[in-house]
Amino acid sequence: MVWLLVFLLLQLADFATTFIAFKLGGSEQNPLILGFIGAFGQQGLLIAKVVVIIGGTVLALASKYRALRIASIVFVGVVLWNVVAIVRLAGLVGK
Repeated sequence: MVWLLVFLLLQLADFATTFIAFKLGGSEQNPLILGFIGAFGQQGLLIAKVVVIIGGTVLALASKYRALRIASIVFVGVVLWNVVAIVRLAGLVGK
């Protein structure tokens, strides 16, 4: 269940960094998440995260830890991408 905890923490980090990027004037780049935002407004990001968390929980309950590890690695990249976007949007480095 360690991988589920890692996955959940990464979802929280993704939500937080995406939210911060939005506040700094950034925009969502993932077309799936854009669909949720288009359908549900600002709450679409939260709804999308809930759906992803449910999916990760199902993987853990089904003992699909390899898939959960791969998803976690992907979300490490997503969170890092968000942090870079935040740094740029905040004007801390050149664009």
